[in-house]
Amino acid sequence: METLQKSKTSTTKADLITLVANKSKYDKRDVEKILETFLKVIVEELVKTKRVKLSGFGTFYVAKQAKRKQYSPFGNKVFESGDCCVPKFIPSNAVKDKVKAKVSPEMLDAPYQLKRNIG
Repeated sequence: METLQKSKTSTTKADLITLVANKSKYDKRDVEKILETFLKVIVEELVKTKRVKLSGFGTFYVAKQAKRKQYSPFGNKVFESGDCCVPKFIPSNAVKDKVKAKVSPEMLDAPYQLKRNIG
């Protein structure tokens, strides 16, 4: 069975497809179609109903994000963004418990931060 590199900082969609294909014995192309469809349906349902609950996994929902000041790295300008809606996720207690049991703070090199590549 194919395993992921331990030095990787995140699991990609391609990694997930490989892992699911290996565990389920389905063809990678079939798994990719199912995953793409699943993600598309989640987004469509968030737009329609504003909430998607997956028992035993968690809840995706749409939340209002208030106005805030933003700084432009190109010209040192400050501007205020308007109210907007953003997707959020709350993991189920089962997911939280499993992560707490399997991952310790010592296992993390540094706090996880999502970095954007601008430019």
